[in-house]
Amino acid sequence: SSSPYRHTCILDGVSSGGTPTIGLSYASLNAVDSQRNIFCSTESDTAQCLTDNHIQAIEGGDLRPHLWDSTDPRDSIKGRIERLVMYLHKTYPTEGWDRFCEKDGTPIWSKMVVMGHSQGSGHAGYLAQMDKLAGAGLLSGPQDECIGCAPDTHLWVDDPFKTYAITAMAGADASDTFEPALPSMIDNWQRMADTGTISWSGDITPLNIGFGVEGHYDVCNNPIVSSLEAAGKSTSGGPGMGTQCGRAGHCS
Repeated sequence: SSSPYRHTCILDGVSSGGTPTIGLSYASLNAVDSQRNIFCSTESDTAQCLTDNHIQAIEGGDLRPHLWDSTDPRDSIKGRIERLVMYLHKTYPTEGWDRFCEKDGTPIWSKMVVMGHSQGSGHAGYLAQMDKLAGAGLLSGPQDECIGCAPDTHLWVDDPFKTYAITAMAGADASDTFEPALPSMIDNWQRMADTGTISWSGDITPLNIGFGVEGHYDVCNNPIVSSLEAAGKSTSGGPGMGTQCGRAGHCS
């Protein structure tokens, strides 16, 4: 399953301004994106297989039983958000959680900004495509790669998005130990821009903000990349943290 406890710094930063913030744990594929891409490359419909991974995480189901386990709709992204927001409203009725859902619990996506990291960024991107969100943040992704496919193969990122305001960020170094998936991310970002339906447009050249300390950056009109090194307390394998990620630029 997803592990929001690994992203407490981001969650704290977002919530520090008073924004209602949820770090969602949900049932997800028990394999990283590079493995998922390989799994799907064995299918005759590789591109649809990549899409199915996102659909199942968001809505639940059993779309590829020979590749990954089924997902109970209650443990999907939509299922958990629906039940969690209703729980928060019932438990903390004065905090206004009910403004994010209908009376029957249906999430009001247009009032939510959805952010995802790694495989979660692909889920956030697909959700932004299918529903009109207030915005979406894609961290270190999407990493969908159609291995063995013809260059003109149509992927889900080539379809129009219902969400306009989308931003993306990744590590700037494509070396094996930093962020080797960066070329795939840039390809996906370009495909998204080519739809003409999001805040990026034209030829995408990610803005390298270095260490991100020089001032304000317009993250809504261009993906950004950073040379920031992994901190010792990151989940990228810093001192005392093991090798939970193995890619310093991916999990820093």
